[in-house]
Amino acid sequence: MDFHEEKSQQRSVREVSEPAPRAAVRQQSAGPASTGPLHVVTSAENKPASRAVNTKTTAVNDESEDELRRITTIHPRSYNDAKIIGESFRESIPVIMNVTDMGESEAKRLVDFSAGLAFALHGSIERVTDKVFLLTPANLEVLGAEGAEVPVALDSEPSHLFDQD
Repeated sequence: MDFHEEKSQQRSVREVSEPAPRAAVRQQSAGPASTGPLHVVTSAENKPASRAVNTKTTAVNDESEDELRRITTIHPRSYNDAKIIGESFRESIPVIMNVTDMGESEAKRLVDFSAGLAFALHGSIERVTDKVFLLTPANLEVLGAEGAEVPVALDSEPSHLFDQD
């Protein structure tokens, strides 16, 4: 075998295709009396925004293959559920975090964790209501009602997100 034959054998090219989209995942608790630790609803369907799948799932109509496909809504019951929030956000999936089922001190810890996560991954966190927060990855932008960008301040302490305005 000469030098050129050896070089051509070393060059192997493997064709890689796009992964198939994930199916919708649902884990639902039976209600307030449920013993389950967490309520997570995720949608991977491409449906127009006007046709919401249910009150816990938001589907977004995308204009290209690379656009947003899902938003995860998480109802943590304890700080131990932070891992699920982190894993979703790390995969650039926007997370709606509803901490109404948590005690105030644990909810503050989870919001602090989420704000640190958003800061570390160059995303943002926004308070939607007193105990509902939106974590937005760096590759997405949150727009207000008139289409203007919603300002999100991460330079203040995350625990101030619980302060009443």
